[in-house]
Amino acid sequence: MKLSIFQKEPSKEEDPIPQLKKVMRYEAIVQILSLLSICLLPFFIKVSEFGKQILVASIAYEMLISAYYLWQFYTFYQRLTNDNSPNLAQQLELQIEKYKAWSFQLIPIAIVIIGVIFFEKGIFNKIMADTQTFTFFATKIIVIATMMYLIGNYWLKSSYYKYANLLKGLQS
Repeated sequence: MKLSIFQKEPSKEEDPIPQLKKVMRYEAIVQILSLLSICLLPFFIKVSEFGKQILVASIAYEMLISAYYLWQFYTFYQRLTNDNSPNLAQQLELQIEKYKAWSFQLIPIAIVIIGVIFFEKGIFNKIMADTQTFTFFATKIIVIATMMYLIGNYWLKSSYYKYANLLKGLQS
C-alpha cells in the first residue's frame, strides 16, 4: 500500500469512495500499530515505580480516548460501505474535524510523558531553576505543538480533504 499523500489525485470520473476506503484502511492499520507501540513505552523507559504508574495511567487515558475516536472512524468507514447519502461530504468533513481533535489531544499526553522522564532524570529541576532555561524549554514545547498541528493539518489536507471536495462536486 502507498501512503495517502503519495497516491494519485482522484479524478472526477472515478468513484472516490473505494479510494477513500483504501486510505482509511491504511490509516487504521498505522494508527493501531502506533498505539500499540505507545503501550510498550513503560517497558523501555527507566523510571521509578511512581513514574511508571503515571506513565501507565497517562497511556491508559490515551488508549480510552483513542478507542473512542477509532470507533468513530470505524463506524464512518462502515457507513461509507453501506450508505451513499447526499451529505457524505459533510460527514467526511466532520470526521476530519474529529481527527484533528484526536491528534491535538496527543500534545498534553506527550507533555506528561516527557515531564515524567525529565522529572525522573533530574532534568526538570534544572529547567525550573533557571528562568532562561525554562523559557527556552517552554518555547520548544510551543514550537513542537505548533509543528504537530501544522503537519497534521497538511497531512489531512493532502489525504482526506481532496476526497471531501470530490464528494461535494459529485453530490451537487
